[in-house]
Amino acid sequence: NISTAALQDERSQQSSPWPLPGASKSTPGHWDCPADGRTWVPFGQRCYHFVHGEEDVAKSYTIEAAKTICSGYELLSVQSAEENNFIINYSPQVWKGNIHVWLGMYYDSDDEAFKWQDETGLSFKNWGNSSSESEFIPMDTCVAMHSSTGEWEKVSCVEDPENGVKHQYGTVLTSFEYHPPFRSPSSDEACLVETEDVDDMA
Repeated sequence: NISTAALQDERSQQSSPWPLPGASKSTPGHWDCPADGRTWVPFGQRCYHFVHGEEDVAKSYTIEAAKTICSGYELLSVQSAEENNFIINYSPQVWKGNIHVWLGMYYDSDDEAFKWQDETGLSFKNWGNSSSESEFIPMDTCVAMHSSTGEWEKVSCVEDPENGVKHQYGTVLTSFEYHPPFRSPSSDEACLVETEDVDDMA
């Protein structure tokens, strides 16, 4: 099963042409996290929002549905070991147990390489022992990260009853709704999705 809960992140003004909603400029070239009523956790050039609240609601979703749920954000791309470690270290404060997290990565069969959703290559890799990048990789392959180890694992992007992988989205409801001002989504915005009991493709 893949049970998912959203974590959204936005990069600083340094890599974005506009300030974040409700953000204030604290030092030249840097923006604070949004002041929009949600809890944002700063790390490096990004701010992360782990969606949480009073109770978890789990539903079954494909990876495409998880992307839709993240509306306006992309699934998380991990650019460094430090960022990977941040997810490992902060996850226990939000989620219980070992969670698997959807990464915004897919296998491009034309180029025979994994890429982030914004079409960039991987500058950082953290494949687990059961998911080496060099083995045969079928089309429709996505990637999840173990929250306790930070290791990446290849999983099927396709919801197939025979492969035993079910994709779920579990979010904790909050007591308010936030509607940001209209703007086009950019590669500076992402959404991280947690998973549980993933069957790897090794």
